[in-house]
Amino acid sequence: MNELDQDFLLNCSSKDHSILTEALNELLKLCEEEQRGRIETLIELVDEYNPTD
Repeated sequence: MNELDQDFLLNCSSKDHSILTEALNELLKLCEEEQRGRIETLIELVDEYNPTD
């Protein structure tokens, strides 16, 4: 993850993180097996940077 990605995730509100996680989970249902690992990684990254506000 580059600095721009980290800055984006750090500046998101809790609501933004919830929306991102929900959207990624919906996308996960539609993806082929080979793409699911990438989506799961994105979900983990969003959760890792989830602010506590």
